[in-house]
Parts: sequence; structure tokens; C-alpha cells
Amino acid sequence: MSKFNLSAIHIIIVLFMLSLCSCDFRYGFIESEFNLSTESRLPKWVDIPSGYLRKDLTMTITFYTHPFFKKVKMIVRSPAPDHKVIMEIIGNQRYHPLTEEQPRDTYPGYIVISVKGIEEVFEQRERSPVLYITDDPKVTCFLKNR
Repeated sequence: MSKFNLSAIHIIIVLFMLSLCSCDFRYGFIESEFNLSTESRLPKWVDIPSGYLRKDLTMTITFYTHPFFKKVKMIVRSPAPDHKVIMEIIGNQRYHPLTEEQPRDTYPGYIVISVKGIEEVFEQRERSPVLYITDDPKVTCFLKNR
């Protein structure tokens, strides 16, 4: 038997170590990542810094899976070429009741993100990495802070 043959246990250990490398222990494993549409307003918990307009800023939304909770990290960046991180916001997520009622992979889909008790509904209109904030009363009537 060659010394380069790996047993199943060695393969499992290597795969486990690789999965640990992809995990952020504060939030869990990255589930998915989206960009907030430039057409969308920023969430209520984001204050636009002086010297910037909404059109100048981009937001990346990263969803994490953890066995005990679901976290979201949102990063607001300055315009190109710097793309400097202006703020990093951590929130909690839950599926919107309208999304829970519909079949999987049906659009639009909604997710509620909460930061410091303030909830916003993010809408995924189609299968793409872009989200929008919705203010549609038929959707936002489910929010706790209304």
C-alpha cells in the first residue's frame, strides 16, 4: 500500500479542517451574499455620512448560518476606486411570513432584518444577487416596529 493513499478518516479530517477555515465563529458559515440595489433606499439604521449621497454608497449583505441563530453582516462602502468600508452592521434575520407560506424558489421572496430592534423587509424579486428594501404596506404590516 502506498504511503500517499489516504484513508477515509484522513479525508474526513481534511474536509473538516477546510470547513473550519470557511467559518466565522462569531456568525457561522456564509450562506449567501447579496448587494442592495442602487435603486433602493438604505435601511433605517444606516446614516449617510456627510460628504456622501445615497448614489455614492454600496451595501453588501452577507447571510450566515449557525446552529443556534441566523446573523446578517451588512457592509456599506464608499464609491470606486477606494471602496472604503464606511460602516459594518450586524443584524438578525428571519423569514417573512409571506415567504414562509409560498413554495421554495418562488419570487418575490422577503426576509426581515433587524438591527437594534428596528426591522426592515428586504425583497428578492428574482433569482439574482440583488435585494431591495420594500415599503409596500401589504408586506410591512407584519413588522414588529410598526
